[in-house]
Amino acid sequence: MGIVQSMARVCIGIDVLLLVLLGYSFAFLEPASASFVIATITLIPIAITLVGGLAVFHFDWDPL
Repeated sequence: MGIVQSMARVCIGIDVLLLVLLGYSFAFLEPASASFVIATITLIPIAITLVGGLAVFHFDWDPL
């Protein structure tokens, strides 16, 4: 396993943790509040890094 795959595994782990915490916080947010909007926008970078990390594993990508 290369360094890229190791870092992808760490990113996926962090993303899952952040998704769990964000999902828990959605239970306490009001849908029309500014906090709800920020929490929803926070999903974008989490989803991008999660998809990128999963793509590294799916395509077995190791550039080194």
